[in-house]
Amino acid sequence: MDETIWYQGKPAGQIRAEQDGLYWKLDAQCEPRGSGILRIYGADRFRSEPFGVPVPGDGGLVLHRRLSRHACPHLPEHWLLGREAEGFRPWRGSVDGQEIADAMICPGDTADCTLLAVPAEPEPVPLAEYASVMEPRRLADRNYLVLELRNGLPLLPAPEAEQEDAESPDQSS
Repeated sequence: MDETIWYQGKPAGQIRAEQDGLYWKLDAQCEPRGSGILRIYGADRFRSEPFGVPVPGDGGLVLHRRLSRHACPHLPEHWLLGREAEGFRPWRGSVDGQEIADAMICPGDTADCTLLAVPAEPEPVPLAEYASVMEPRRLADRNYLVLELRNGLPLLPAPEAEQEDAESPDQSS
């Protein structure tokens, strides 16, 4: 099956993933982007895993890889080209019913926590309704807004308890 490889939300190449007995055979070709070393990542369900570094060849960047189906029982939903920055990896997927085409993701402090970084530009910002709980951050020379997810859902602050104006009763003896 041929799939698109994405770079910052735009198509950057193709990857062919085929079952080859007890292995997956991956053949990717993509356009060079920016400077530095790029990796091909597989992303799905709030995780992103590196699959290899494409090397120059055939007029672009290529990756030929064979993976054990035991070590990789299923292929990811999305293929991305990019760089890791401060523990964040390129990611593409859905959050709270919204498709996010260009993001970075990082494991949080607990098993159910994930940090999602969405680009701060251009407008409209993905998940803008959560802007009040997003933290600005610069990753790989781009501005992002970072949102904490718990079990895949945005973590919202607990509502402030309404203060009761209860007067203390007179304590006369």
